[in-house]
Amino acid sequence: MRIVLVGLRGSGKTTVSDLLAERLGYECLHLDSMIESRVGNVIEEIVNRFGWEGFRAAERKVIEETSGKDSCVVDAGGGAVVEEKTCLKLILGSIVIYLTADLKELTRRIGDMKGRPALTDISDPMAEMEKMFAERDPIYRRIASMIIDTTNKTPQETASEILNCLQM
Repeated sequence: MRIVLVGLRGSGKTTVSDLLAERLGYECLHLDSMIESRVGNVIEEIVNRFGWEGFRAAERKVIEETSGKDSCVVDAGGGAVVEEKTCLKLILGSIVIYLTADLKELTRRIGDMKGRPALTDISDPMAEMEKMFAERDPIYRRIASMIIDTTNKTPQETASEILNCLQM
């Protein structure tokens, strides 16, 4: 089984993917970390140096390398689904779980955005989150096998809910 977690920044993908992988005895693939290793720099610097196009190119390569891999939990970056071909490679043969939360909660969770490059030219974090939600929520919903609202849940509760749903 291959599980792919998608959702906006702050939805809990990284933490929940670690918990799921541990409980299932699976490998956990953090795509953003893999991109950083491949390029040799943190995402913020990759985007500053090569732009979002350069980042997406590195992301495509990592997704291609990991597509079809089984017995793993994939923590996909929030924008990994924006290019249709890349999205299809990411989700093919996978159970896709969309982690969502209230936009105010997502904005609170990501805090001051240190280490996270801006996604738009909007300087207000809440306005940027609203824009990203409007663009990406329909895609996440279309590809999701299940949708889990993490607003009032701990990562442990979210992981348990996912495992319960998978057992059904």
